Amino acid sequence: MRPGLRVCNQLFTGSSGVVRTAAAAAAAAASPKILFRFGVIADVQYADVDDTSNYTRTKQRCYRRSAQVLRNAITWWNSLQCPPVNFVVNLGDLVDGRNRGLNIQDRAMSKIMSEFDALNCPRVIHMIGNHELYCFTREALSEHRTFPATRKQYSLTRPESLGHDEFPTDDWLVVVLDPYDVSVMREGGGRHGYELFKDAGLDPEGYDLCQSHNPNDIGSKTDFFAGLSGVESRWAPVNGGVGREQLEWLRGHLGEVYYRLAISEGPVIILSHVILHPDATRHRNCRGLLWNYDEVLQAIYEFPCTRLVLCGHIHNEVYHLDDHGKLVQLVVAQVCPSRGAGVHHLTLPSPLESTPDQCAITAEVTTSGDIRIEPRGDISERLLPHQQLR
Repeated sequence: MRPGLRVCNQLFTGSSGVVRTAAAAAAAAASPKILFRFGVIADVQYADVDDTSNYTRTKQRCYRRSAQVLRNAITWWNSLQCPPVNFVVNLGDLVDGRNRGLNIQDRAMSKIMSEFDALNCPRVIHMIGNHELYCFTREALSEHRTFPATRKQYSLTRPESLGHDEFPTDDWLVVVLDPYDVSVMREGGGRHGYELFKDAGLDPEGYDLCQSHNPNDIGSKTDFFAGLSGVESRWAPVNGGVGREQLEWLRGHLGEVYYRLAISEGPVIILSHVILHPDATRHRNCRGLLWNYDEVLQAIYEFPCTRLVLCGHIHNEVYHLDDHGKLVQLVVAQVCPSRGAGVHHLTLPSPLESTPDQCAITAEVTTSGDIRIEPRGDISERLLPHQQLR
């Protein structure tokens, strides 16, 4: 915890550590408690290759060191008690696509997955990123030979659902989206322009959709963003979209939670590798934005019960509070205080490009409905309040 919050925690104690007044003690006892906490890391992108610069040559990418960053995060999560970490989320891109080019993807995945054996929590959620699909087919990702059998419960991709999932925790619902449900690499197995081409491996539906919005040849090694700006920049083959079936599945879950909020607490946390809001991308350039972000946001607005959206993909930390439909949400909040709090969008940076050997967060959900973001590394500490709209 950083100094700013330590000061807040010590407001009512003297140098001896004795609580000064009974009122202060009562206030401390009444302060929100942690309902549950979970760990999150994004874009580890491990590879047993030498360091190099990123595509813009602004940061160094340390492929081998990223395993140590994950190891440090696991040690930190294990140290947390009262309560312990309930689950851990890998937001995708656990291994880097360079492994595919060297045909060492199996070895890389086995090594980085073995790090999770040291984790002392009951559940790990492994999400699909573009680099997983560069290295493996979806079929391979569901086999134990890719993720070796261990004592942990691994959940990456289920063939019947193509990667989207949901599970309840302490009356909250955590929704896991598959942002490559519609994409040029939908079934995985290689990189576009390297192993996969228009008529050899790229998904025809995803390819045609993306190419129809992009003036560049997306099936070759080229600058996919040339000539694109604003939200049109999302039409790059490194991104993808949520299909019709998955979108209806999402709306169904959001609607169910929304209509039960009048009688019980139970907001939603949404997880996606690709970003769901334009203002949660770096400098709002929309280069890591979901193809049909507008349809997903419409579902979130229609059933305003989502509290937090966590994403990765762009290797930069970005925060945005979405208060879209503020007047509508205010009316809803007056009827039911559980609703209408605004949606916090947080995009996490990558351990691959982190300066220290730390780059992860713990999200603490409190009994008041607030969410505290406790970071390690160059990530901001945040308090995401329950009631933002007043």
